[in-house]
Amino acid sequence: MSGSVVPHIVLIDEKGEHQGVQGSYCWGDICVDYAKPSSRTKDIREQLSIPKGAKITFKVVDYVGPKQLHVTIFSGDKIVLHEAVKMKMKMKVPKGKYFLNVKATWEGQGDVSNVFLIEVF
Repeated sequence: MSGSVVPHIVLIDEKGEHQGVQGSYCWGDICVDYAKPSSRTKDIREQLSIPKGAKITFKVVDYVGPKQLHVTIFSGDKIVLHEAVKMKMKMKVPKGKYFLNVKATWEGQGDVSNVFLIEVF
């Protein structure tokens, strides 16, 4: 596998790029498993306010990104949305506070995820 830096995924909305917190990953010979998103509140530095129906984009940093990502949105520990996206998605969950987990997978190379705290209004 080329590169030892673990890629990360940023979320882009109308206000710019946002860094989430590192989620679980397997990269190179290292696998790290983080706790469920709802237990990571203290690690997350910013809460993003996103209008319902707004389009958001994801960008992979430090590696050539895959063409598809998997997004899981949690309300507490309950999954309210899980879908594959092609680097963009429309925010279609009801108004409320959520944890958004986005995961990228490279066949035969590894996978990474990042977690964001969002409020849909």
